Amino acid sequence: MNKISSPKVKKILQIIALCFVILISLIVLFNITYSSKNSYRIMENVPVDEYGTSWRQPIGYGAYKIWVSNTTNSDVQAIITSSWGYESTDTIPAGSKTVIINNKAHPVMYNLNFITEAGKLDGEVSLRVYQAYPDEEVEEQQK
Repeated sequence: MNKISSPKVKKILQIIALCFVILISLIVLFNITYSSKNSYRIMENVPVDEYGTSWRQPIGYGAYKIWVSNTTNSDVQAIITSSWGYESTDTIPAGSKTVIINNKAHPVMYNLNFITEAGKLDGEVSLRVYQAYPDEEVEEQQK
């Protein structure tokens, strides 16, 4: 009898294959990636519009920084919500830029929406995630 075709070996190989499939599924599902970077950009210069944007905060990255520009003549509200229950609202004055920082982010989905009473939205948004929020000197080098 061939050793590979024995029932015990087949069962062990099936278990190993199943474990491999489960591991790959978890990696894809939870967006688990190994990175030696302390931070990286999720989005850059994305237009601000009525549809907003979203991102998944990666596991191991407990902070984010958002840069928002408002090129309209009216104030714009930036509303951040998460599937964890987090909610934050920031006002971006007309014709200005604002930075939004959260150094207690969870590895969940976040939504960023914009509203204005003027009805017109225009500007850009960029987002960088951090393993831990850096000091200002390190951050300047990453821009």
